[in-house]
Amino acid sequence: MPQFLLHHALAFNPQRRHGYSIEPYLTWDVRYPPTYASHDRYGLSSSMLNQPATNPPVPVFRIVCGLLPHRSWSVEVVPRHGRVVTVGDVLDALYSGLRHRVSGSEWAEASRSHQARVAEAFYSRARTTSYMYSRGKGEKERAYYEEKEKSAGVRRVDWLVRSTVFVGLTPSVERAYTWTLTLKRAEK
Repeated sequence: MPQFLLHHALAFNPQRRHGYSIEPYLTWDVRYPPTYASHDRYGLSSSMLNQPATNPPVPVFRIVCGLLPHRSWSVEVVPRHGRVVTVGDVLDALYSGLRHRVSGSEWAEASRSHQARVAEAFYSRARTTSYMYSRGKGEKERAYYEEKEKSAGVRRVDWLVRSTVFVGLTPSVERAYTWTLTLKRAEK
């Protein structure tokens, strides 16, 4: 299997610790767009986002996560511009991939207890997203955005329940061009 080095902003590094918790290079809750990702409280520069995600650069990239139940829920990353996957491509594809709606049959496969946790995560995300999109506007706009988010239905990101904070990616030992997503629990 080919060997690649992942960009430091994306790589899981268990040595990057603060006390008992791992402190990733990026601070990003995957429920929200990558524009909310930061490093040391500053947004990510366009220079960093445009750097290749791997060395040597690759034309395609796959992300899997053990918290998601279906192999088909992997996230395919392809370049938006150019011929190599960039850091920005990875973040955008991960966000978009986790925004896919959960089908009725996928929902039916979950246990009742997991459905309850996912539903709680769904309503929480709809609430917090509505505040994010209506910032500086009134209650009417906030309620509109909350209903709009609810009407879109449960998304794959809700399946993660509270484990939505990006920690990093590690190479898959099973498949080439595949990286495993590591997440940690979000604070309430």
